[in-house]
Amino acid sequence: MKHFSKKVTACAVSLAVLSGLMTGCSGSDSGSVSTEKQASSEESLLLWTFSPDDLKQDVIDYEAKTGVKVEVVGLPWNDYQTKLMQAARSGEGMPDIFVVDNSFAKKWIENDNIGMNFSKEYPDFVKKYEEDYYDVMVEVGRDSAGDLRGVTLQYPIGMLYYQRDIAKEVLGSDDPEVVAEATNSVEKLIALGDKITETYGGERKLAGNETEFTTTYLSVRPEPYVKDGKIIINDYITGLFDIDKEMYEKGMFASENGGDACITSMTAGTHFLDFSPTWGYALNLKNAIAGTEMEGRWGVTSPTWSNYRGGSWFQVYKNSAKKDQAIAFLEFLLFDEDTIYKNILDRGDFTSNKKVAKRLVESGYEDPVLGNQQLYAAFQKEAERTEVNNVDTVYDDEAKNRLTDALKSYKTGALTLEEALEEYKAALKNAYPELTE
Repeated sequence: MKHFSKKVTACAVSLAVLSGLMTGCSGSDSGSVSTEKQASSEESLLLWTFSPDDLKQDVIDYEAKTGVKVEVVGLPWNDYQTKLMQAARSGEGMPDIFVVDNSFAKKWIENDNIGMNFSKEYPDFVKKYEEDYYDVMVEVGRDSAGDLRGVTLQYPIGMLYYQRDIAKEVLGSDDPEVVAEATNSVEKLIALGDKITETYGGERKLAGNETEFTTTYLSVRPEPYVKDGKIIINDYITGLFDIDKEMYEKGMFASENGGDACITSMTAGTHFLDFSPTWGYALNLKNAIAGTEMEGRWGVTSPTWSNYRGGSWFQVYKNSAKKDQAIAFLEFLLFDEDTIYKNILDRGDFTSNKKVAKRLVESGYEDPVLGNQQLYAAFQKEAERTEVNNVDTVYDDEAKNRLTDALKSYKTGALTLEEALEEYKAALKNAYPELTE
């Protein structure tokens, strides 16, 4: 369910699916639905997403157990929100279910005119979801009144992946605990970057992706980007400007935004650390090194900051005529433990379903790409540590993008710190004129 790839070409996947399998009371008056045979073609569902491949197997599995047709329509990332809003405003062609990414989730969750209020219309569904899923992920789907409007299968925990050969050379050990201790603060990271530069004469870098580093740092910010209509500039934000500038000037990153440069560095083993969430590992590092001479020469450990990043949340259109069918489909995605277990293993991602997460750990799965480390045990350890932050707002996507622009202006010397901060505030106010400083 997460955007393993945000940039997808427009496509439509239509799969016939059979309705059924879930337990629960029939009818929506109790807040749950029965998924016993709903084979009528008139009861088909329309689902929009920016990453259709991630749902393909789930829909195939649903087909084996139900009778409802689900049409999954994939739209390009850059056009997704625009097309979704156009459909919502016109009231024509709006999907029964739509997916929102964490980067803009609150914008849609807080919109009372589009997404259904699960808490009011399907309280039994909400109760089970709250019981079965980690609070950190549940909270993202709540609106400011505390009502649930979005649900997720994922737990996109931020992890720290490291190149074992470099760890042995600069730390004397590739043990995960040793690496975690050596990377648990910004000061230690920079000192480690200096040591790597000195040891390898600049031919090895501290980290593969600068944007992943800054995004990880910002994911645990102590305050929202905007609070009570005011743009927040605090020591944590201003501190990042100097941290990023120092690391940039010292050449500690293999790439600015990932891409081919970062993948090449992964396969060559020329950077030490990769700051990635669970889905990012499956998409990038694992795909890049599996079956190559670098397989087994990377490891995973606790990140500098316990965090989560990304993830996809499902919402149901409040004016859909097929709410019961939509809830039945979501019940399958969220509560069919055998299917979740199988598909998570196939994807290499992680889930916020606590029962399935425990089962994944108990499987003892050892990932050969990571030197036979127990991948899900590492994920679960961080899942238990990560706490609810409650700093997400409707402004986050725009704020992060404009802050990234300002960071670049400062690190390259185009602007002073004060000028860069003014650039950031002006750009954010341009997008949201109601904001103040």
